[in-house]
Amino acid sequence: MAEIKLVRGGWVFTGEETLTDGAIALDGDTIMAVGAWSELQAQHPEAEVLGSERHGVMPGLINAHHHSNGVPNSLQGIEDDFLEPWLFSNGALRSQAPTAKTLFSIAALLKSGVTSVVDVCTVSGALEDCRKNLEARLQAYEQSGMRVALTPGATYESVLVHGKDAEFLASLPDALGQRVRKVQPDGGSSGLGRSPARTMRCFSRSRSGSGSGTAEIRASV
Repeated sequence: MAEIKLVRGGWVFTGEETLTDGAIALDGDTIMAVGAWSELQAQHPEAEVLGSERHGVMPGLINAHHHSNGVPNSLQGIEDDFLEPWLFSNGALRSQAPTAKTLFSIAALLKSGVTSVVDVCTVSGALEDCRKNLEARLQAYEQSGMRVALTPGATYESVLVHGKDAEFLASLPDALGQRVRKVQPDGGSSGLGRSPARTMRCFSRSRSGSGSGTAEIRASV
């Protein structure tokens, strides 16, 4: 059994009420009780005490749209600007290891009181590279104990269908395929021209969610 800890606050906000001079009793990462400081302190006289009557205790905040970019753009010489020139200037950003930059961002979130986050990230390249990138980001969240909904965005280029144009063209009857290639040679690399890369957002919350993309990963409080 883990040692009991008491988190004391002059104001304890439970989400339903505000306790004056209250406390929270913790057994490891499990909340055992929330109540008056005098009562919980009497029940657990040997417990370690965090906080005091001068502190406020509240549930962790939720950041519903966050980008774990590690070292901020401004510290890399990229200032805020209009969208188009700002996006272009992002090409000068230095590469950062996924786990390290995510931990760096998590530290800032925790300092501001955030304990749950929707992390909107972008991955690119080969499928296996994308998987490793996401695994590394999830490792940072598991290490820190922060709850996360990781929402990777994947970019793809496709003109004719949602998928690979070359495979689609190969599946067409010969006559129809030839007609399509006259206006869209090489699956869209010329002819009518390649359309801008489209962005597909996937909502994933687990390293085991590659099948449905909706499995959940939870961490301790």
